[in-house]
Amino acid sequence: MARTLFILLFIVMLQLLVGLSPALAHHILGRPAYHFGEDSSTPPSISLETQIGQYVVNVMVFPAFPKPGEESRIKFYAIHLKTKETLSVPIQFLIRDDVWFGDKRLESLGEQRPIDGIYRQSVIFKEEANYILTAQFEALNEPYTIDIPLTIGNPTSSWPLFIAAGVVGGMLLLLVWHKKRRRRHQPLASMDTDLTEPS
Repeated sequence: MARTLFILLFIVMLQLLVGLSPALAHHILGRPAYHFGEDSSTPPSISLETQIGQYVVNVMVFPAFPKPGEESRIKFYAIHLKTKETLSVPIQFLIRDDVWFGDKRLESLGEQRPIDGIYRQSVIFKEEANYILTAQFEALNEPYTIDIPLTIGNPTSSWPLFIAAGVVGGMLLLLVWHKKRRRRHQPLASMDTDLTEPS
């Protein structure tokens, strides 16, 4: 039983560590993707199209693999559902750390106006991390806020280690509980059931 639990624990740990590691692709059709900019034929790192209120919004972030210390470019385009007119009001771009605990460090990237219907914002990130990019605007007396998750570089996350430690701890507690339960139900000494006296 203990051997089976140990093998099961090993398989679960292996799957957690392999399954939670990020898969990164640095080449598209045999060409390095990090050499391409927003005018190339390769896809951006993020391409999001969604409907929010009265608008259909398209957001793209370039380059394909944003890195700290390099310029990242954001393109934002919004069109009204009924009138098909492009959005023309100013948009405020904000960025904050994507963390559960601690300081989210909300920073304003700037306010932009459209050029040919497209809003453009450049930013240079200082460190590898997960961020939330926010675009805020007000149109037709309604406020709009769009949050986009953005990963810069290859930030390390401690969550896989916490999950693995929790699984290992749970399996060890289960093993200890099973051993104690088995000892409780096991007789202390074997008794001879033949109570007849020898002749």
